Amino acid sequence: MPDTRLAEICRSFRARIGRMLLTLSICRGAFALLITLGALIASDYFFRFGAGGRWTMLGTFALVAAVLAARVRLGRGRRTWSDLEVLAYLDRLDPEFGDRLVNLHELSRAEDVDEAATPEGRAILERGLAELSAAVARVRPDDGLEGRYVRRWKGLAGGLAPAALVAALLFPGLAAIGLQRVFLPFKHVRWSSQTTLEIAEPERGWRIPQGEDFELTVQVLGLKPPELEVIYRSTGTDY
Repeated sequence: MPDTRLAEICRSFRARIGRMLLTLSICRGAFALLITLGALIASDYFFRFGAGGRWTMLGTFALVAAVLAARVRLGRGRRTWSDLEVLAYLDRLDPEFGDRLVNLHELSRAEDVDEAATPEGRAILERGLAELSAAVARVRPDDGLEGRYVRRWKGLAGGLAPAALVAALLFPGLAAIGLQRVFLPFKHVRWSSQTTLEIAEPERGWRIPQGEDFELTVQVLGLKPPELEVIYRSTGTDY
């Protein structure tokens, strides 16, 4: 009976450890991806990247996601705790416990104890098992696992995700443009601006002799500035 109960405690502890590590990986991954996405969108908004920059943003996000996925996979392959390690850890959680769980684990294997070879020794072992078995009822495998480190990452991810959602709801147009520019670099999407210029092609074309006037027909859409300066540089060298 004690050995069965101890095995149940160890299985429960290992299952809890697995769930905790998975939760930690999800929280850290979500936080890192949201921070990365926000930084990419903000950088693109201020610097207005071209096609190459947009592909670089997509590659950066994919690389971060791949690294996080690899860390989760490697975390699952880590060495699991043995029964003795679990019991020793649980004993340390309660200073009054001493080594009761470890001792109970060892005494429950009477065939490995020399004192069990005699009737008197077996009687002593049975009394010890009876006394230590009462300690098993006090064990809570989940105690001590939900530490500050996990709670901190839960708080960070739990706070950042709603904040990002609220920002997207408040500025749906900007959010849609930013997401498309990051994840659809092949699609022609540009940031909105207060002023847009539509320049008609000149009648004499885009190349003129040096020193001559270059007349343009420009339609100003949106906010009309008091002054407008257009800088045009030809790719040729003879004009």
